[in-house]
Amino acid sequence: MPHKTSESSAAKVAKARQWLHTGGIAREDSDDELGLEDHPWEWIYSKETSTDDEDPDQIVGARMGDFQCNVGDCCLLKAEGTNEAWVGIICAFEEDEEDGAKAANFMWFSTEKEIRNKQKKRTDALPNEIYITPAWDVNPL
Repeated sequence: MPHKTSESSAAKVAKARQWLHTGGIAREDSDDELGLEDHPWEWIYSKETSTDDEDPDQIVGARMGDFQCNVGDCCLLKAEGTNEAWVGIICAFEEDEEDGAKAANFMWFSTEKEIRNKQKKRTDALPNEIYITPAWDVNPL
């Protein structure tokens, strides 16, 4: 029975790094598409009438200068230091009560390369397709 070598471990590590590196969508664009000015984020509140159980000032969007995003919008979030962007759909906005930091709760999409389960992986996937995942997390605006 052959003994496992360190080369096979190194190959596994290299493969894992490749998967982690190629998870996002490659992008060739500027570092800051919103411009050089640093505008503060502003909340956009619901103007609809609400019942007693609902918050009348529900946050439905955020605005920075001329840029605006709302709950339900799909966004590209750039990974720092790379030319990759992650695709997510905004599910909610929230504000940290301690420091007032504004953030959005995203549900993520993944590329075909990120799906590792061979039974669930599509055999007819196209290079430009992305798939919605059950992965959620909060990211600062």
